[in-house]
Amino acid sequence: MKFCAVVVTYYPDVEETAQNILRYIDDIDHLIIWENTPPQERENYRIRLPRYADRISYMGTDRNVGIAHALNRAVEWADRNGCTHLMTMDQDSTWENFPLYKERIAACGESDVAIFAPRICDRKLANLVINTENRVITSGAVSPLAVFREVGLFREDYVIDCVDDEFCYRCRRAGYRIVVFDDTRLHHDMVRKTKLKRLPVHICNYSAYRLFYILRNRIWLWKSYRDFLPRTYIRTELVQFAGISIVKIIFFEKSKQSKLKAIMRGIKSGILGNA
Repeated sequence: MKFCAVVVTYYPDVEETAQNILRYIDDIDHLIIWENTPPQERENYRIRLPRYADRISYMGTDRNVGIAHALNRAVEWADRNGCTHLMTMDQDSTWENFPLYKERIAACGESDVAIFAPRICDRKLANLVINTENRVITSGAVSPLAVFREVGLFREDYVIDCVDDEFCYRCRRAGYRIVVFDDTRLHHDMVRKTKLKRLPVHICNYSAYRLFYILRNRIWLWKSYRDFLPRTYIRTELVQFAGISIVKIIFFEKSKQSKLKAIMRGIKSGILGNA
């Protein structure tokens, strides 16, 4: 097993991200650090680990390309260089026991598994389990390179949101399984919320750019994979998310006009566009 990992960075906390990488780099063959931070500021946010310079490759373009494009270039690099497995990581995810996770993957050896994953624990909700046997988040997920050759790469038109969901459901539809190891743990904040002073309200404060993709891609996902989604998906993921977001934007957030327009454009594009 030749193991490659990719971590996508965007204005990372340099020290925190370096410490996160040190929790798994000794147990992989190569690490790709994809830098989405703008080129003019990239040097200030570069993760430098001199001891591991021979097993780290830095990649990026002249702009922030989101998640899917970065992951696909990592898949292609890993395939060209004879790797058998690729792990995708977020910059702020922290492994609890990565060596055990790699052992579990090596021992599994199932040819019908498209994605291996750890249990994800939200640091703010310590007992919350995120990953399931039907969908897993990008961070910590490992796929054999052969799977990408059969089902295809990540959907680059999704750009940033639901990239992991879409890939999971596509693999499941192709007959593959997703295996989650209960005894391996990755700590990760699913949503970074800010609590308002003097009010029991938390806001995510997503940018207009992000809000567009959140709404559009969730509609695309429902149109393409409704057979895999829970019956409450429209109510919880679309109606409830959009409704609550609109209320919070109107009363508590800045850039109200651009954010509300982004939500409406996302809904329109999701309904009228092709998934």
